[in-house]
Amino acid sequence: MKVELTDEQVRAILDKLRENGKADNRFDINLAEGKYGEHVMANIIETVEVKRDYVVSTTGNLAVEYYNHGKPSGISITEAEWWGFLLDGDEFQGEVAVLIKTSRLRKIIDKCKEITGGDNNKSHMKLLPLKKLFDKVKK
Repeated sequence: MKVELTDEQVRAILDKLRENGKADNRFDINLAEGKYGEHVMANIIETVEVKRDYVVSTTGNLAVEYYNHGKPSGISITEAEWWGFLLDGDEFQGEVAVLIKTSRLRKIIDKCKEITGGDNNKSHMKLLPLKKLFDKVKK
């Protein structure tokens, strides 16, 4: 017999097993959680747009482009389900990555400070403080 479950069904089962918020130390449960996590990450990697931020170490902000050379760009037009930031510069050295659902990122940056930059200041960006990102993600 073969049973096929949707991602939502698997997630609901695994969530039910952690109903009290504690890890289950049974090997089969841990294996199932790990395999599901790998499956989720594999799907994210197929649907992620990644931007590398070289000045976040200095500014503490991530720049999210939404307009360039008179046209919507970046976060405004991406079809990617997920958005990734590869943090670089002296503090992070390309060793830290952040993944967030694009729809959630759009909501978070809605009220962020706007700046221009890039070649001839033609890029319009929202500045997202790392602290604000992580404060919003916790909610």
